[in-house]
Amino acid sequence: MPFTISWEPGVAVKAFTGHVTGAEVRKALVQLQSHAGCDTLQFSVNDFTQVESFEVSESDLVDFAALSIGARAFNSRVRVLVVSARQEVLHLVDIYKQMGNGQVLTMATMEHARAWMASQR
Repeated sequence: MPFTISWEPGVAVKAFTGHVTGAEVRKALVQLQSHAGCDTLQFSVNDFTQVESFEVSESDLVDFAALSIGARAFNSRVRVLVVSARQEVLHLVDIYKQMGNGQVLTMATMEHARAWMASQR
């Protein structure tokens, strides 16, 4: 499996590894949203720092955006973080933000993400 989901108080971390496709990111998103803890999350972290390749298309982003709109109906407080220094990931985050999901933040490392989350509590 190219991802794992770990749960911490108020935080879910989806850590992706290896060769990641849009279908796998979608599977992780659906799995996260199906968990009872999703409704009380403060932060949802997508960690792409261990990815070898990233094959996600703009049409995948439309699907992710639709799923996220539904999830926000149950938890509008959650902040989404994408952790990556890969240009293809950051480019798609910019496109995703233009789809009305501007609350997504990007961080280069998990250390930066954890420090930012700690400052927000």
